Amino acid sequence: MLEILPTATEWYDYQWTVTLGCTRVSEGCRHCSAEHMMAHSPQLQKFATIAKGQPKWTGAIEPLPSALALPSKWAKPARVLVCSISDLFHEGLDDEFIDQVIRVIDGHRQHTFAALTKRAERMKAFFEHRFVPPNLRLGVSVESPEHLDRVDALLEIPVEHRVRWVSAEPLLDDLSLAPFLGPERINWVAAGGELGDRARRCEVAWMRRLRDECAQARVPFFTKWILDGAEHRDDPCDVS
Repeated sequence: MLEILPTATEWYDYQWTVTLGCTRVSEGCRHCSAEHMMAHSPQLQKFATIAKGQPKWTGAIEPLPSALALPSKWAKPARVLVCSISDLFHEGLDDEFIDQVIRVIDGHRQHTFAALTKRAERMKAFFEHRFVPPNLRLGVSVESPEHLDRVDALLEIPVEHRVRWVSAEPLLDDLSLAPFLGPERINWVAAGGELGDRARRCEVAWMRRLRDECAQARVPFFTKWILDGAEHRDDPCDVS
């Protein structure tokens, strides 16, 4: 029997919103929760609106320079998810602002930051001649085998002894990450299905495959699903 764990316990302590707005790039974006939230928030309808009864990004992208001061206000070391309702590597953001964000991350090494993108080529190009701070964990979102090129791009970014991760959420098709897993390759995986009335199917077998591949490669695996009676909520901090 399939169960979903409550969302109260997660692998990050703060969501750090340094940009607003986004645009869709693939099927994993179709039921974006951030798009839905902004379309139903009057103060955020500059970024998303309702069109033909469905949420739709307007295309507006806006950096939030005032948010760059927030990490200095967190007294205790924290795990921070960057741009959870946008994309730090969106083409609508210039390199200068992304540089500012990276400098803040590097200047607050007591915190651990995780950035996730579907725009893996932009991220790779950005870091081609730039330093990746040791407290920044780079990740890509992959919903189906069609987008495994994002993993290839992530693995081309030169980092050593760091977390590089894949979010297979929403998982929309049977996906194998086995060729990419390893201590110096993809060394953390998070996976899940869509939620809500419009959620597309996610097969238990697909989740089991990712769980088993991670177990074989000794890579931490996180999901809110309970699979075969067991929880799998490995934290990326488990990666040494």
